[in-house]
Amino acid sequence: WNLLSAPTYGNGQTIRKAWQEGDLNINPFNNNLSGFGTLIFNSGTEAAAQAVGFDGADLSSSLLKYNGNIFEGVASTNTTIATREGYRLFVRGDRSVGLASGVNTATTLRSTGTIYQGYQPTPTIPANSFGLVGNPYPSAINFTSLGRSGGTSNHFYAWDPKKTVGNQVGLYQTFSATNGFESLISGGSYNTSAPNTVIQSGQAFFAEAGDTEGSFTISEESKLPGNGTVVYNSTSGLVKLDSRLYSIAGVTATLADANAVVFDAAYSSAVNGEDASKMSNAGPNLGILQNTKTLTVEGRQPVATADTIFFNMSNMLPQTYRLDFAPRNMTSQSLTARLEDLYLNTSTVLNMSDTSRVTFLVDAIPASYAANRFRIVFAKTAGPGNCLGNSKTFTAASSGSTYQWQVNPGSGYTNIADGGIYSGSNTPTLLLTNVPTSYSGYNYRCVVNGANGPDNTLRFEITWTGAMNTDWATLANWSCPAMPDEFTDVVIPTGMPNYPIISASTAVRKLTTMAGTSVTVAAGVNLDIKGR
Repeated sequence: WNLLSAPTYGNGQTIRKAWQEGDLNINPFNNNLSGFGTLIFNSGTEAAAQAVGFDGADLSSSLLKYNGNIFEGVASTNTTIATREGYRLFVRGDRSVGLASGVNTATTLRSTGTIYQGYQPTPTIPANSFGLVGNPYPSAINFTSLGRSGGTSNHFYAWDPKKTVGNQVGLYQTFSATNGFESLISGGSYNTSAPNTVIQSGQAFFAEAGDTEGSFTISEESKLPGNGTVVYNSTSGLVKLDSRLYSIAGVTATLADANAVVFDAAYSSAVNGEDASKMSNAGPNLGILQNTKTLTVEGRQPVATADTIFFNMSNMLPQTYRLDFAPRNMTSQSLTARLEDLYLNTSTVLNMSDTSRVTFLVDAIPASYAANRFRIVFAKTAGPGNCLGNSKTFTAASSGSTYQWQVNPGSGYTNIADGGIYSGSNTPTLLLTNVPTSYSGYNYRCVVNGANGPDNTLRFEITWTGAMNTDWATLANWSCPAMPDEFTDVVIPTGMPNYPIISASTAVRKLTTMAGTSVTVAAGVNLDIKGR
């Protein structure tokens, strides 16, 4: 299958004359020019199909148009090929390749007539709907140079006919401004994480409108030279998590589907124009479920205290799969993340600095292929630096020409000089490295142009994850790479797979337990909460 458009109009060009090379192939199935044209079939009887320009009949039509909800067969190929919406055409090869015979060959589809030039409006896309739009020009265009009006969203969907997953040939690729227009799926026409905004000549694409209808304006400024070369801005600064679904066959892993959640304060946690709805594929699907809507790309607020990504999985076959979770800049968010499998009732800690991989099996039990089998639960740890073992930064509350950082350990403020744990003492940002937890409670301030800034109190916080078991003394059960001590604030959040049991006396500065949680202290053992 391909999503196609024709860059010409007029000259009596019908679909049959153009893509079936009708002037040279007077009769159905003629092939008088090798390497050009293709056979096009309709449903129904062969006689009825040939009466309206098709080569023959098949179980379903091989030439479709999008009616705003679904694809439906074109009534006749004797109609003009000119359209602003585009077509969906199954191309087996040139006209030597039939339904059950012939080897797939390369072919050229062409049309003659007047080429489109200048301002070209596109069809209106209804609210909360997809629309198919054809590139009208005999040149590539840049999606970011199109004029958008109304509710049209800043993303588009390209059909990738080269991508195969098992028996599935072709799938939809989503290119969204929220995700830096990065490709999510490799192995076909695109490479994972490589940006793309190019729509080739003869290519049609899907777009989406939000709560209001909208359309595009395609103009000469949208054109690109040659096959389309665009210099893209760096996307390395995105804070995001890519989730990828692989189909496993023996030792071969094939990327079948993927999605991305991008965290930024500019985004809303509600579904709106920054989110790209999921276009389902015939093979395995892995979408993000948000407010009953399935998404491929979601922009959401950074995690404040806790958050959950709910996945929507479909079209799964009985076999082995793998989920890969690839974070980018997620360590800056001070989060713990764990993948919950509602079928196996397991919880797997995800690495927020490198790719985590989880293999799973789908079998005949419905719960194994349930749409909601997986979810990711985030919990906020301390801010950067508050976590035991991390560095800590303080930033001046105002700007000026002179800066002097000061520390008050309880006996009054004194000036800080660079050295030991401190650097940047005369800059807007003070950096503390390898800070002892005994510094908990120290106050810091910046004197800017001689004026004292506000106090900043140093605290150390650690969050229980229960990722391994119930043992308080197991390092892997904590969000930081160190154990809590008498200077540490401990948080026990809800929704953890295990809750702590303390089997040896210990101390903390502060203990916060959320609703529905527990901390069990064994008989003869003390938990000393210092509270200082």
